[in-house]
Amino acid sequence: MFGWRETLDLWVRYLDFHWMFEDVPARASIWECAAIRARNAERGVRYLPVYMRRYAALCLMFSALGLMMESAQAAPVAVGACATLCVFAIVALFVTAVGFVFLMSPASRQG
Repeated sequence: MFGWRETLDLWVRYLDFHWMFEDVPARASIWECAAIRARNAERGVRYLPVYMRRYAALCLMFSALGLMMESAQAAPVAVGACATLCVFAIVALFVTAVGFVFLMSPASRQG
């Protein structure tokens, strides 16, 4: 049985992709930096489209929910909350897409 901490950790890993990237240590050699950057680029190219699909699905879900609540004459606060969450998903999708485009560019593969 999952506790609230485990459930929160699953949601963080489902929505946030920063956990899969490694930081480059300050005292790393040139070879270690290159290896870490190569691993990060490989992970980003492989997994960022998954996160982009998740953010797009969340945006569609919140948009549909907001439109249904608006047509049902629900409270404006609830409709506004759905619109706000949709905007958050759009921003996350945009940031992820920019990172993905950068990782796919030849400039990111150079040392």
